[in-house]
Amino acid sequence: MTRDADFEKSLNLNLCNAVKTAENLKQFPDIVDCIIKSFQDSSFRRGKIVANNLNFATSIELFHNAALIHDDIIDKAQIRRFQKSVPASIGEEKALLTANILYSIAFQIFKKEVNALANANRFSDENAKKITEFYLWVFQQVQVGQLKDIKLEKERLVLDNYEKIETDIYDIIFKKTTTYTFILPEALAHFAENGTMISKQVYKEASEKGFSFQIKDDWENVFLETDKTGKEQMSDIYSKKKTVLLIQTLKTARSKDAQKIIALYNSSNEISSADAQFIKNCMKELETA
Repeated sequence: MTRDADFEKSLNLNLCNAVKTAENLKQFPDIVDCIIKSFQDSSFRRGKIVANNLNFATSIELFHNAALIHDDIIDKAQIRRFQKSVPASIGEEKALLTANILYSIAFQIFKKEVNALANANRFSDENAKKITEFYLWVFQQVQVGQLKDIKLEKERLVLDNYEKIETDIYDIIFKKTTTYTFILPEALAHFAENGTMISKQVYKEASEKGFSFQIKDDWENVFLETDKTGKEQMSDIYSKKKTVLLIQTLKTARSKDAQKIIALYNSSNEISSADAQFIKNCMKELETA
């Protein structure tokens, strides 16, 4: 077994044990089983970035899963990682509270590891305080990003007036995807190795990776089938999610096509399969624009 495979196995065991032994979850075996099942697909794990510290990696993965559960509630997502999403499996109310518990477990594991490393004189008390404050800052950024996401979905599109919405989309990408998918894992990996905070350059590179990742994810949602992405194809269109891909399409589409897309997104009616295909075709034209 390779080193990566060994780490993957150890991470999976740590994740399962963290959920199974959590006092707050023991009395809900159906929830425990659902969460453990959601860990099965390892291709999406962000904890891999922190391969130099198993406990930090476990904390990251629990944090990431909690954030994704909240995202799935907001987006009404039925599929995540090639299976029913946690909210679709146990209901939105249970999923919401379960995600909150996962966040608390993630922080407990993180703080216990920080204390252990500090006691072993791996870094100063000041740096221990800084990384803890940074972890909590990321948590707050994610929550604010999700609140802004909810608010954004209620904003009406206006022809040729996309600047504010586009700015909000990029801010949400930074606060959500970028912080919990790249910046926090990179920060913990660096801290575990060096006992110091990441440099501005590493922070910038992690941010850029986050933006690229989200834009690629939005494109794949529209153009790749569910068996390739683990999500419902075109769910962003059906849910009228405002994305960079949508805004760029509206900017380059013919006026009458842009007006039709805006009318569909602003309408209280659901988007039909025919209309979704129309929007998809307009987005495809963006590639050749």
